[in-house]
Amino acid sequence: MIYNKFVSFRINIGWRFVILPMRDGSEIRVEEWYSGPLMPIAKKYLESHLKKCEDILPQKLSKEII
Repeated sequence: MIYNKFVSFRINIGWRFVILPMRDGSEIRVEEWYSGPLMPIAKKYLESHLKKCEDILPQKLSKEII
């Protein structure tokens, strides 16, 4: 019997949310990180996710809090 060996990739993706109180409200900072193969490709997608997060997250949080 012949077994094919496949190289396995370990990919880690994570998010860190920091909410800072300000005088006129709160500031939300989001960091997204990635470790694994194909970093240049992943970086493009991470940046697009962060941009969407900047637009959508404050609206979602304000609905949940109110």
